[in-house]
Amino acid sequence: MKIKEALYRDSLISLANYNEEMKGSLYCPCCRIPITYVAKHLRRLQNIEIEVSPYFRVSKDPHLSSCKYLVKNRINEIYRNIKEQDEQYDFIEKQDDNQFRFQLRIITDANFPTKSKSSKNYGNKKSIDEFHKNQQKAFLKTVKDIISLRDSIEADEEKDLKGMFQLTYYNRNKKNYENISWNHFYFCDDAKSYRSMYSYIENHRPSHPFCVAGQIKRIVQKEKFKQIILKSHRKNDRELISIIFSTKSDSVIEKLNEKQNIVVYAQGFKIYKNEKKTDNYKNFYCNIETWINVPEQIVLIP
Repeated sequence: MKIKEALYRDSLISLANYNEEMKGSLYCPCCRIPITYVAKHLRRLQNIEIEVSPYFRVSKDPHLSSCKYLVKNRINEIYRNIKEQDEQYDFIEKQDDNQFRFQLRIITDANFPTKSKSSKNYGNKKSIDEFHKNQQKAFLKTVKDIISLRDSIEADEEKDLKGMFQLTYYNRNKKNYENISWNHFYFCDDAKSYRSMYSYIENHRPSHPFCVAGQIKRIVQKEKFKQIILKSHRKNDRELISIIFSTKSDSVIEKLNEKQNIVVYAQGFKIYKNEKKTDNYKNFYCNIETWINVPEQIVLIP
C-alpha cells in the first residue's frame, strides 16, 4: 500500500522530509514493520508515460491484524465513518466481517433518490429532503474514499479490495437489483480500459454509474455550459477515444486545471463520432460524453 508518512527514529516524517540517509530505517507508523521509499518516476501505460508521485510502500504482509494500512481495515473504517454519521444511510451494508455491499446511486443536482424506507422516520417532507441531500454528500464522500483506497494499493492488493466489495445497482426499468463487476465500475487511464469502456457503452448502454480515470487535457467554456475534456487514447490506427464531461455549474470546474489527474463518478454516458482536420491531417474521434452535477463527483488524484 502507498502511504504518505513513515516512522524514522521514532519520529513521524512526511514524503517531503525524506532523504537518502533514512534508507533502510523507515517503519510503518502503525505496526512498525519495515517500509521503503519509492521516488517519483515515470510509468509507461500503452504508448504514453504517466508521472507517479513519490510514496512510502507498505508491504502486504506481515502486519499486525490491527494495522490501519491493511485493506480490510481501511474498508471497515470507511463503513464505520458512514454509520457514525447516520445509521439509516443504507447505500453501504456489512454482510459479514470482511464482506460489504455497496449500492451505486444516481447523482442529481437536487435530492438524492433512494430506495430507503427508513427515511419516512424523519417525518415531514423538509426533513426527508434534508436526509436525501445529506445522504448524497455522504455517498459521494464514500465513493471518494473507495477511489482513494484503490489508488493507494499495489496490484497484489487489488484482488482484496474487489473481493470485499459487492457492487449493486437498482435498475428502475427492470425493477430489480443488478450486480456490477469492478471491470464495469472503474475504467483506468489507459487505451485498453478506454476501449473496453467504449465497447461496454456501445453494446450494453448501461444505466448504472461508474468511474472514469483520466488526465485533464483542457477545460472549454461554452456559451451556456463548460466542458472538461480528458486526454484521449487510441482506439485503433484511425480513431481516438475522447472523454467529455459537461456541466452548468461553475463550482464543478473552479478547482480544476489542465494536466490534473482525476477520477469522475457519473452516469448517463453517450457515444458519438466526429472528425477534425489539423494541418491537412484528419483525426477521427469516438466520443464518450455525459454531464456532471456537483463538484463532489470529481476526485483529484495526486
